[in-house]
Amino acid sequence: MDSARRSAIHVLLNPRSIAVIGASASLARMSGVIADKLANGEFTGEVFPVNPKYAELHGRRCHPDVASIGTVPDVAIIYLPAEAAVAAARQCADLGVKGLIVMSAGFAEVDERGKELQAELVEIADRAGMALCGPNTAGLANFGIGMVAFGTSVIAGMDTFQRGGVALLSSSGGLATTMLTYLRARRVGLSHLIGLGNEAVTDAAAFLDVMVDDPSVTCVIAVLEAIRDPEAFFAAADRALAAGKPVIVLKQGRSQIGMRAMLTHTGAMGGGHAAFEAACHRHGVVVVQQLSDLADAAMLFTRLPFEERYRLGILSIPGGGKSLSADTASDHGFELPLPSAETVERLRGVLPDIASPDNPLDPTAGFARDSARLQAALGGFWSDESFDIAVLMQSATEPEYGQAIAADIAEVGSRIGKPLVAIWESGPGLENGAWALLHDAGIPLFTMTAAGFAALDRHRAYVRRRAALLEGAADFGPLAAGDESWAAGLADLLDGEGPAVLDAIGVRRPRSYVVTTVEDAVKAGRDIAGPVAVKNADPAVLHKTEAGGVELGVLGDEEVERAFARVGGAGGAPVEIQEMVPAGLEILVGVDSDPLVGPVVTIGYGGVTTEIVADVTRRIVPVSRAEVVSMIEELRCAPLLRGFRGMPVRDEEALIDVVLRISWAAHRLREAGPVIELNPVIVTERGGAVAVDCVVGRLDAAETPGH
Repeated sequence: MDSARRSAIHVLLNPRSIAVIGASASLARMSGVIADKLANGEFTGEVFPVNPKYAELHGRRCHPDVASIGTVPDVAIIYLPAEAAVAAARQCADLGVKGLIVMSAGFAEVDERGKELQAELVEIADRAGMALCGPNTAGLANFGIGMVAFGTSVIAGMDTFQRGGVALLSSSGGLATTMLTYLRARRVGLSHLIGLGNEAVTDAAAFLDVMVDDPSVTCVIAVLEAIRDPEAFFAAADRALAAGKPVIVLKQGRSQIGMRAMLTHTGAMGGGHAAFEAACHRHGVVVVQQLSDLADAAMLFTRLPFEERYRLGILSIPGGGKSLSADTASDHGFELPLPSAETVERLRGVLPDIASPDNPLDPTAGFARDSARLQAALGGFWSDESFDIAVLMQSATEPEYGQAIAADIAEVGSRIGKPLVAIWESGPGLENGAWALLHDAGIPLFTMTAAGFAALDRHRAYVRRRAALLEGAADFGPLAAGDESWAAGLADLLDGEGPAVLDAIGVRRPRSYVVTTVEDAVKAGRDIAGPVAVKNADPAVLHKTEAGGVELGVLGDEEVERAFARVGGAGGAPVEIQEMVPAGLEILVGVDSDPLVGPVVTIGYGGVTTEIVADVTRRIVPVSRAEVVSMIEELRCAPLLRGFRGMPVRDEEALIDVVLRISWAAHRLREAGPVIELNPVIVTERGGAVAVDCVVGRLDAAETPGH
């Protein structure tokens, strides 16, 4: 983003003077609420109400238009019908106003005329170099300077706002204010609240980019309907990652975005939101699916240090919480080391004889009513050097008793020298007592066990991902390391030349012949001189097994003749005669090109049950060797590569090589919209990995790709 655009956005977010065009006298209307909050709230800059109907509004002189103010405001808030809003924007541009907040609806979100008006707004803003929030936005707030120009009833009813380091971007004003209530309950303070609206000029990527350089911002959370400029958004996310400012996103439209006719298993399982998540993973963006998860993540990420230390020491005051917390921690792969002999000895005189010094630790029923003993147990247990993070598990209590427990927890937490996370399962009644006390002490508090461990899991994944992305140069495989003569003409081979693509990039495949007569089929079988696979090679038949188009282990002239007829050769379809590959683990390796983020590589459990098992993981290309290793670790079938229960150990290095070659080829073919699927790649004990079947094509192919 150029410096002029960045400067205009900075002024939009940090104005010294604001004109409110269309200001109302009525506090029942948002144009009146916003004018009043700016004029009589904490904003210390100048406020100029603009409305020809009034001489004075909210204690300030009211002007008939912007030109009559006598000075040029930094920012103008426009609350007029769409046609009038465009005219006001043009007047602001002529005067030299740097930023606009166009709260008016009636633009591209409604009809063709609205699209025309929005195009006019864009032209006006671009010509004048103005930043523009909206149109159709709920507004914008910078709580650090007391600027609250956000028009929802929830904010209208708030007199004070908790300041903090979290910036919230939201496509929806209603969801933004819902998020604000979630954050207030968790005592998470905001630096900014930005309603994106139609993002006609200044979009989420531009706001995020500016937030990275804002010292008041430590974390950015977003509720998004679309990523209008993926390249700029993820470039800004990279800068945020390097700066240690987490970006956490709830992306709406998971069930519909990017839905289209898929050419392959890979496309069916990897398009749309799956591709978006893969891109987020590459750039260190944390993805959640619920508003409460977004608030939980903001709370935890602003209170828990970013250190690669996640061994948990869990103390559960209710006995039942011991197994619940242990099970949930295990579900998320957390280590629960046993307490040391020194810790056991330290607790011997504190815990009742019936208590077992274990992890999780249950100090037994009623123990917490003795404040001194509870603090001794908490401190004695959590100080164990085997634990990196102290975790408290608590259940519903009488409010006064709960507050006493919370006070003991906060006291011990202040002196154990390590992070403390509280999980307190309970109904209502503790919000203003025990829970408020823990929040005010800076202790992350979760009121659901699953949510607490899920948030810890996201935090750990972010820390590990950041370390991996920042560690230095990556190995993208043999194609990236050598000359790229292999890439010449490769894009043309996407038009149905799967075997040629594999040969060009160095992926091993079985010997095979495509024939159209039974005589040539028999000749091919003799040439291969062993069991063969006989397959229908019609480009229109994508999934051959389902169509009865595959015969395996065919041996001898007569069997080849019969198989040729059964798979469709007698009806005129081309037939492939292919060398049989030794038995091994069947893995899917594929690339689908997403309209939003480009090529995405998928690996997973392969074969005819690929979609049923649905054991896959994805990344945007190119993937490094370290990323491929990480992807394999994420698969449930990974143990099958490594000798699970006496099974043969498969050639994992050969599989990694195949993925790297496919990934780099897709990266080089990015502009062609490559669609490539190898299913299955048979990974054997010896002899590497062989791509038995290959489908290639393009994202925008007019015809179904062939084999």
